[in-house]
Amino acid sequence: MMGYPGAELTTLALAASIVIGGATLASFRLVLRTGFLKRNAGARFAIWFAILISLAGAGPAFFTSGSVRLHQIPTISVRPAAPRTASRRISAITAPRPAIHAAPQPATPQHFNLALLGLLLWLTGTVASLARVALGMLRLRQIVGASDLVETRLTARGPVRILASDHFAVPVAIGYRRPAIIVPRGLLELESDTDIENVLLHELEHLRRFDDLTSLLQAACMSALWFNPFAYSISRRIGIDREMACDEAVVTRTGRRATYAATLWRMAVGASDVVAPALLSAFSSGPHTAPRVENLLSARGGTLTPRRWLVVALSATFSIAALCGATMAAAMALAPSPVKDFANVALPCGESLIVGGKRADGTAVNQAALYDAHGHFSRLVSMPVGVWLPTATRLRDGNVLVTGGLTPTGATAASEIYDVEHHVFESIAPMNVARSGQTAVLHGNGTVVITGGTQAGAPMVQTEIYNPSAHRFTLK
Repeated sequence: MMGYPGAELTTLALAASIVIGGATLASFRLVLRTGFLKRNAGARFAIWFAILISLAGAGPAFFTSGSVRLHQIPTISVRPAAPRTASRRISAITAPRPAIHAAPQPATPQHFNLALLGLLLWLTGTVASLARVALGMLRLRQIVGASDLVETRLTARGPVRILASDHFAVPVAIGYRRPAIIVPRGLLELESDTDIENVLLHELEHLRRFDDLTSLLQAACMSALWFNPFAYSISRRIGIDREMACDEAVVTRTGRRATYAATLWRMAVGASDVVAPALLSAFSSGPHTAPRVENLLSARGGTLTPRRWLVVALSATFSIAALCGATMAAAMALAPSPVKDFANVALPCGESLIVGGKRADGTAVNQAALYDAHGHFSRLVSMPVGVWLPTATRLRDGNVLVTGGLTPTGATAASEIYDVEHHVFESIAPMNVARSGQTAVLHGNGTVVITGGTQAGAPMVQTEIYNPSAHRFTLK
């Protein structure tokens, strides 16, 4: 049965993403506990955001690195019912294909790769999350179209429209091509001019920082990382520090620290019974209002001095080192154990087939790896029997005869044909003598001569000849 190398590597990449996310989150939290960047939310936001993007790209990077080849993903084995002996005898006479057994053989388990299920689950969650983001953007566009223009302010990003709407009870800044701020009508009618100005300055700061674009990129990263519990914690920290960075910028510009903190608190209390929109609103209620107010009242300055730049650089270096270390640790944990004692045979068009092998833990590889003419990994193909020290001989029709080898229980006489057209292994009648380490040579008449080898440590002196037209072995 054909393997699913893409599914297996994707599953390993997703697992690596979780490991890397946990290690990076813990490392940067350790940095923050030392007091670094305590009073600079903008720098914290930048580092958290870089970590999230790196985490979203770590999985694909691990996948495309090619470091994982024959790693075994857990499989579910289902043993089909063995066909009746009488039917098998009839098939042996009439079958032109090597898939028909000339003698009774044990039923071969069929393997269903769980990695494929993991890949499908990840794709389903990612597509559903991206669809939710797209629907939210479409809904915001409709709300903007139905809102009333209050005023237009000129900013570094060009004209920004201030819109009044009944759809939201909290202010929301949106952007992309035509930035705008949606303000609830009730806020314009009831709040003081100072509160309204503080709200607008905060939302304008979001647009100045291009938080509309970073929020969209953050949503895309989270769509790919929906399965990663550490990514949600990182995303929450990004949202908190994004808002704190805007808070710090506003009070630095206006100097009204206490007044702004009071506005923030009043807005949050007034929105306590309101469900905020899908986009994070700075003035919606939540568990982070108190830390933001505390940050405002305790912060002193928001600019990056040379000393703070040094702190940012050291923190970023530490986090990147932790990310690289976690990536290497994940690769070492997930990379396959070395495989030896496999058979290698050249296929038509320059392809190569690596058959079976033995892992460091003593288990047999029950898959074959196919490589193209340039040496690039192509696919995995499941084998009926996992063996090491088999022989692999290309027949005149291009297919490959695999014979004998060792299993954890000893030498085997099992034989298979690899169909190069359909990329499957088909069991044939076994050899007459179980052996491993033998030689198999293709003769000019198309037959294969199998000689030598050992069985339970004893050398084999019998010679067998495989006849491809009859799909059977003859002992000489």
